[in-house]
Amino acid sequence: MVQSSFYEFDTQSVPLPQRQSRWSQLGSDTLSDLIVTPRDQRSFHARMRRVEIGDMGMVLIDSTPALATSASGRAGAWAAPDRDAFVMTIADRGHSRIAQSNWHVDLAEGDIVFRDLTRPWSSRSDEDMGLILVKIPYSCAARKMDNPEALIGRHLTGGKAAVGLAVSVVRACRNALLSEPDGDWHRGAADLLGDMVSLVCNVGQGAMPDQGEALLNPARRSIRRDAITFVMRNLADPDLSVHAVADRIGVSMRQLQRAFLLEGISPRQFIVNARLDEAARKIALSSDRESARIIDIALDVGFNDVSHFSRTFRRRFGCSPSQFRGQ
Repeated sequence: MVQSSFYEFDTQSVPLPQRQSRWSQLGSDTLSDLIVTPRDQRSFHARMRRVEIGDMGMVLIDSTPALATSASGRAGAWAAPDRDAFVMTIADRGHSRIAQSNWHVDLAEGDIVFRDLTRPWSSRSDEDMGLILVKIPYSCAARKMDNPEALIGRHLTGGKAAVGLAVSVVRACRNALLSEPDGDWHRGAADLLGDMVSLVCNVGQGAMPDQGEALLNPARRSIRRDAITFVMRNLADPDLSVHAVADRIGVSMRQLQRAFLLEGISPRQFIVNARLDEAARKIALSSDRESARIIDIALDVGFNDVSHFSRTFRRRFGCSPSQFRGQ
């Protein structure tokens, strides 16, 4: 069975003088370095539940009126090991204002907005509110869409059919995870959430921010994201290499190496890990031997040596591909 148990924290579990700081610490690990300022310190009450689902994370937040601000340039470590992630914010209850760089969005219940956790942002509510957040590593977003950054700051209103569908599916996923904390279907839930991200990405409405200079990436982040987008779109190519990536995005090998190594991984290892993660996803979704042979899956994600694939798969996941399928 796959375990996807929620971690839960309630500010009422700690003394009043510690509530603001403890909530800020948890928010920093979950999203990005932030400071929370309650409108009323004495009556402040907040609750967070979070769970990792495949590559992504779901966060449920309920809070009295407060302002959260982040000046960080890196996403929190939770559910984003490479510290580069977006978050899809759904107003589940009440109203909130999300702001980043030179845009802001006033969310009503059922609305969606995406923000980039590697850029400064703020979230404010003047009433009791509930949010559903889906934390999406950039590499996962790049697998699902051609230009992930095009979604940042876009106000997707709940009155649109596709947005309403996405919100209802995310809410149903939340309810199912809360009611059944273990189940073989949890791996599929990650793909379902990813599909909802793709769905709203293609919604042809919503005000787009004036991106201008304020939304331009620093050079290192831009190189890394350009490389990740190219890699995730070309995993099946057995000739995909660090040299090929550098040539395609127009940078030197040294620039590419530096952009990745500053985040703790080489570009070569990123390619290998991305292939293995995609293979694991395909294996998990193929419930029996007839639906997809493991050798075919290995070839589909760019491995041309099955024995090498099996060895590297075992090193990453602690079991063979066939054992992984049986879990």
